[in-house]
Parts: sequence; structure tokens; C-alpha cells
Amino acid sequence: MNSDGFTYTLEALIAGAILLSAMGFYFSISPYELAGTSYNPAASTLNALLWGGSLKEEIYNQNFNFLDSQIEYAQGKNLGFRLYVYNKSSLIYKSPITIPEGKQIYSSGIVLSGNGSFSLRKVRLVLWYK
Repeated sequence: MNSDGFTYTLEALIAGAILLSAMGFYFSISPYELAGTSYNPAASTLNALLWGGSLKEEIYNQNFNFLDSQIEYAQGKNLGFRLYVYNKSSLIYKSPITIPEGKQIYSSGIVLSGNGSFSLRKVRLVLWYK
């Protein structure tokens, strides 16, 4: 009985398993996540609104209630939030929701340069678990 074919098949299966394990480990590591950082739902929400195109448009059209409803829809019922919008010298808008004391909050901000002209807006989002 010749076992050379069986040995080659077994070696190929082992090599394939090692290769798949190495590829799985390689692709499970995100190149964009810094070591030691934790998840910030406020940053994630602002980025999603910015990439979706609605953040800049709604800020410069001063449609803040629409942004509040989008954030509320995105976060669901388990997170509370407060949105702040500033121009270069003062507060333009803040959501009517009060930040509760004693809760861990997540905060993130972004600066928008303008909508066809130089008109700075700073957007800050504060989130907390209810």
C-alpha cells in the first residue's frame, strides 16, 4: 500500500489551515484603530452624518431639528444626546435635552470650513447611555 498520496493530501490540508488562520488574523486587525483607544459613539455618529452628506448641508441651512431627528434615529432609545453648533464667535444652537449628572458621557467635535464660502462652524455632539 502506497501512502505517499495520503501524506501529500494531509500536508496540503495542514498548510491550508495554517494559511487560512494567518489570513483570518491579518484581516481581523483594523489598520485604522489605534492601540489603546476605546469606541466613541459620538465620533462614530458625527462621521456617519458627515460621510452621508447631511451634516454639512443641514448645518449651513440651519435645519437643526432635522439633524436632531437623524441623530435620535441613529442612536436608538438607549442613548441620549445633545448637539451644539457654534460659529466662530458664539453658540448658534444646542439641543433642548439636558445632560444628566453622574453619567459617563462621550463627546466628539468637528469643524466645518464653509459651504461655498469661508464660514466656520464647530459641531459638538455629546452622548450618554440612558
